[in-house]
Amino acid sequence: MNDIYEKISDSLPRMSKSQLKIAHHILDNKHTVPFFTVGKMAKMAGVSEATVVRFAGFLGLAGYPQLQQLLQDALRKQLTTVDRLDLSEQVYTEEDHGIYEIFQDDIANIKATVESLDAEALRQTAAALLKANRIYIAANRSAVSLGVFLEYYLGMIIGNTRSLPSAESAIDQLNPLGPEDVVIGISFARYTSSTIQTFAYAKEAGPSR
Repeated sequence: MNDIYEKISDSLPRMSKSQLKIAHHILDNKHTVPFFTVGKMAKMAGVSEATVVRFAGFLGLAGYPQLQQLLQDALRKQLTTVDRLDLSEQVYTEEDHGIYEIFQDDIANIKATVESLDAEALRQTAAALLKANRIYIAANRSAVSLGVFLEYYLGMIIGNTRSLPSAESAIDQLNPLGPEDVVIGISFARYTSSTIQTFAYAKEAGPSR
């Protein structure tokens, strides 16, 4: 399908009154209709859901999902990522805004990380990990899942990686800490005291990184 909007426009002379309502609503609202469900499309165009489904068939499509996909593909070619994010404000209902805002926060966090990224520090960290004799990960409470995730993949890629439990047990495991060992800490503000204690001990234990 080269252009779904062109196909709709070319088919206007053969459409019924109900189909014309759908067609005109699609052509007049190209930035929002690609995200409508069948129910919302029917409501906005003032027709039944069955009419919307039949409209897709009239265009020679397998069903409404294919029509929606073609509309989204056409829109995606026209809009930048920023445009699509701004557009979502118009598409989501008030009930869905909470979900939308969660993703917006994640996007903002990623942008902030990129803007403050120290590429040289990142390269030095990667080099230290690759040369490390042992890698220890201190992650407690809300950061435990991230610690487990990091331990799994570093263990798979580099090996010799272990998670440190509570500060008390961590001290025992850090006793053989050497200059080629690396200790990674993961925590969220307000920072977990056991993670801070583990780092404090690692710093005192010797020339670790």
